[in-house]
Amino acid sequence: MESLKPLMDALTGFGASGPLIGMIVWLFWQERTERKELSAKVLDMNSKMIEAEQEMAQALNALAGKLGK
Repeated sequence: MESLKPLMDALTGFGASGPLIGMIVWLFWQERTERKELSAKVLDMNSKMIEAEQEMAQALNALAGKLGK
């Protein structure tokens, strides 16, 4: 709660619109946090996709090697 004290003090300077501005800041922070989490998931999925493509290429090369004999 102590970390919120400076933010609360800053919002009191906005007067009656302080709660509205606080809500906008909170929603922005939530969206930003969610975007970071989703970006991390997308990067993880992309790395898994690349690994799967490499394994598929290796399997196809092994199959082509056996068929060529």
